[in-house]
Amino acid sequence: MFVRSSSNSEDLPNFSGAGLYTTVPNVTDENALAEAVKQSWASVFNYSAYEARRIAGLPHDSVKMSVFVQQSINADLSGVLVTINPYDIAQKNSAYIAAKRGLGIRVVEGKRVAEQVVYNRRNDSVQRLSSSNETTALQLDKNGGVQEVPVTSGNLMNQEQIRRLDQTGQQIKQLFANGEQDIEWAFDNGKLVILQARPYLNGTR
Repeated sequence: MFVRSSSNSEDLPNFSGAGLYTTVPNVTDENALAEAVKQSWASVFNYSAYEARRIAGLPHDSVKMSVFVQQSINADLSGVLVTINPYDIAQKNSAYIAAKRGLGIRVVEGKRVAEQVVYNRRNDSVQRLSSSNETTALQLDKNGGVQEVPVTSGNLMNQEQIRRLDQTGQQIKQLFANGEQDIEWAFDNGKLVILQARPYLNGTR
């Protein structure tokens, strides 16, 4: 299981909070699960989170933390999808996708350069903004946690995967009154899994 944090002091109009709180990946036994829940719940008051909220002027006594437990996905490819182009929100019919091989922990936390594309569904075109030249990826370790494994370089996403992500993003957007969405996703042996969807707030990702 993945033990993930969810706080009311993130995804705010002028405060992202991405990467501040603790997610414990691939917990494989019952005792470790209980400890992981405590660790994730308590991370609301870790140093980086506390200081980030202090600088942003967010009152600490109003902060609430919850924890949710999610089945582990040993992803071949994973990342983030935004249902608009965050670099040009006036550009209609476009979506932004960031991807890495393996688990998407580093993409969500903003660590290392991901492959980034902007997809235009009107003309089915892909603009690649950056490539990922990493030689390793994160995968689930059978003993719990994650491990780095070697990978080959080259483009990560093909046209079919990009198109499928965009179509799924539009379906999710419709479920939430057509509000733009910030979505975490993974491919596992060709199966697309949606890990999380939340409102996209301009300038916070």
